[in-house]
Amino acid sequence: YPSAKPIEHYAIPETVTHLENNAFTHASNLRSLHIPALTSDLGEPGLSGLTNLSRFTVAASNPHLMALDGILFSKDQTRLFRFPAQKNLQHYDIPAGVERLEQGAFNRCAHLVSVAIPDSVTTLRPNLFLRCENLASVVFGKGVSRDLTHILLQCSNLRRLYFLGDAPVAQEFYPITDAPAVAFYLPGTSGWKGNLGNLPTQVWNPAIAAGAADFGL
Repeated sequence: YPSAKPIEHYAIPETVTHLENNAFTHASNLRSLHIPALTSDLGEPGLSGLTNLSRFTVAASNPHLMALDGILFSKDQTRLFRFPAQKNLQHYDIPAGVERLEQGAFNRCAHLVSVAIPDSVTTLRPNLFLRCENLASVVFGKGVSRDLTHILLQCSNLRRLYFLGDAPVAQEFYPITDAPAVAFYLPGTSGWKGNLGNLPTQVWNPAIAAGAADFGL
């Protein structure tokens, strides 16, 4: 797709079944994208390059994909492919039942301040949150136990990561984030010894955290 094409709303042709890798990289003029019934493969890294998009729409007859409130999911709502970068929402609770958050799903989301990830999510792809400049906190559900390397990069205002379950896998030399954040954990959970990867840790008092302006639960 031409990066300088001067249109704001584009409908992928009805005959397209899959998108090539980086098909919409730097398509900065697009504000909405319609996905037809036959499209199933979004390529890699999906649609993360759509940095000015405010909503997706999907043909109702598409058996693979759907849009829920303008956000792109798999039809069964177990995978979240892309949260529109310019969706005017500060706090987002990912729906229960989602299991996998795809690479670049929250790339350059300009308005997000906090995100809550439910217990059902078990897989977080790299660069999940990238250049979300206003993002201040993320709540991780109990299902998050795998390696969190490079899931929160260039999110300069990120300060707090809240974990509802046991300590996930983290590697000291492969950072979770490059922001000066703290990982908070609940009393009674296990595996919390010293730092979480490159992040300091602290016991979490939910009653205090819930009073913060960026707390999304």
